[in-house]
Amino acid sequence: MRALVRREKIILLCCVATVAVYLVTEGVVKPFFLKLSSVDAQVTAAVHQLDKDRRVIAKAGQLNERYAFYRAKFASKGSDEAVPMAMIAQIEAAAGQFKMKIADIKPKTVQRVDQLRICSVSLVIAASLKDLIAFVEVLQRDPFYFGVDDVMAERLSYDDGDMLSFRLSLTTLALPE
Repeated sequence: MRALVRREKIILLCCVATVAVYLVTEGVVKPFFLKLSSVDAQVTAAVHQLDKDRRVIAKAGQLNERYAFYRAKFASKGSDEAVPMAMIAQIEAAAGQFKMKIADIKPKTVQRVDQLRICSVSLVIAASLKDLIAFVEVLQRDPFYFGVDDVMAERLSYDDGDMLSFRLSLTTLALPE
């Protein structure tokens, strides 16, 4: 084989340099910039998530302040057995305002849903429909906030006039302190 002429050596050198530049570009530079853009995208996404989380935390703080009044109102002190007893005392006090006699009152078991306590009682009371409506209206307002789950009415006797026997199921919510 004959020796390469100077011109052929320059052409060969240019070809080798071109191939070397291509290989370095494809093998090193492009993957580096792809990795760099991927990391940049991850950083941008993390910054957006951090901003979003900061807004949620700020909003949660505002909601905590906003609903602290209600949390204090529904906070319950005591055990699961003490809460229904306090509930019964409140119902008896409200019945006393209307001079009603409670024939029977039974607390139901306290149900727990997450941190919330659902307290229920069933009671039998003899009253006129007008008095019962006023009694239930008082129980549904401040400071009691009782909900009425169901009501059953039956006539005591035909001699009692407008007196009926009502079976009520009342429920209220209690939050732990």
